[in-house]
Amino acid sequence: YTGGRFWLVNVGEGTIADPRQPSVYPLTPGVKALYMVCVHLGCLYKWVPTNDRFECPCHASKYLKSDARIDGPARRNLDVFVIEAVDASGNVVARTEPELGNSEGSSVLITPDVVSLRIDTGRKIVGAANTQPGGGI
Repeated sequence: YTGGRFWLVNVGEGTIADPRQPSVYPLTPGVKALYMVCVHLGCLYKWVPTNDRFECPCHASKYLKSDARIDGPARRNLDVFVIEAVDASGNVVARTEPELGNSEGSSVLITPDVVSLRIDTGRKIVGAANTQPGGGI
C-alpha cells in the first residue's frame, strides 16, 4: 500500500518453513505491515518475486517477507507498523503489541471474527538488531 508506505504481508506456513528464516526470529502465522523504507539508509525497497524476497536497489540489503534481514549492509530487520484486527462490533481482538498476548512486532492472526485491519502508520516498531550474514545475531 504505497499511500501508507507499507507492505501488508501474509506470514503463512510457507514463510514460517522457509529455510532462509533465521531461527532466532520465531514466526507466528498472520499478517504484518512492513514499513517500505530500508533500515540501512532510507531507500524504498522492492519485492522481487523471482527471489521470493524484498531487495533494496540502493545498497543491496535483502529481507524476507517475515521482515528478517538476510543479507546486505543493513544492521537490523525491517521496521513494522502496529496492526489492530477488529471485529464487527469495533473491538480490537488482536494487536502487534504485547498487551494482547502477541510478541511485539509479531504477526496478527486473522480469525473468522476479524472484519477489518487498522494499520497505525504513526506507531512504528523498530526492527530487531540483526548483524550477521544469514540473519543471526
